[in-house]
Amino acid sequence: MLWQNDNAIIIGKHQNTVEEINQEFVDAHHIHVLRRLTGGGAVYHDMENLNFSFIVRQNTENSYNFRFFVFSSGKWNGISANTERILLAAV
Repeated sequence: MLWQNDNAIIIGKHQNTVEEINQEFVDAHHIHVLRRLTGGGAVYHDMENLNFSFIVRQNTENSYNFRFFVFSSGKWNGISANTERILLAAV
């Protein structure tokens, strides 16, 4: 699944929004603040980001190469990607 967020700060499951964001700046620039179900640091998304989500069975013996799907689909759509900017997280 491909998806995008417009002007949003995505914070991790256990983060404190008061400590992670500048509320005055967020309000002035109409930035949404969203919490994801997984842990990790705060990230900023806008329409320049293209996000991938993979939905697979948790108890599977198959090993998926998610980078293959990311790079392959990018090539089909004229998008270049590098491994330094790809985050793969298992939920």
